[in-house]
Amino acid sequence: DARLIKSGGKIYLSLEHQIEYYPRKTYKDFIKQFFKYGSYRSLNAFKRKTLPNLRQLIPLLISLSFLSFIFVLPFAFILDNYFFMLMCIPFALYLALVFIFSCLISKKIIQVFQVFSLAVVTHLSFGLGYIHRIFKLYLRFGRK
Repeated sequence: DARLIKSGGKIYLSLEHQIEYYPRKTYKDFIKQFFKYGSYRSLNAFKRKTLPNLRQLIPLLISLSFLSFIFVLPFAFILDNYFFMLMCIPFALYLALVFIFSCLISKKIIQVFQVFSLAVVTHLSFGLGYIHRIFKLYLRFGRK
């Protein structure tokens, strides 16, 4: 899309054209799919020397928040309570927002939990894939 738009092309959305969508059969396949999406989005940004847009940056920040929470959790009993709470706030706020949006778009109670879990899995998988590729690129090109 980026090359098409850069060269002056346009993208049109049409209801006249139908496509088949084949969802992944398992959570594992779904996670791998979005991990790869994040990984290759990072590689694409690196090759094109562009920064991620806000839509791509949010899952990256969510994943960084999640990782910092996971790494700090074992030391919670040592850390100052305020510091620990400060580390929890971004990810807790994200989870609350996802839950609220899941409630708003779901028609049945069971859908709330399905939408919630898919949203969290999607964001974390994409963000972790993005982070993984950044580290791979750093190890390959960053060290001199």
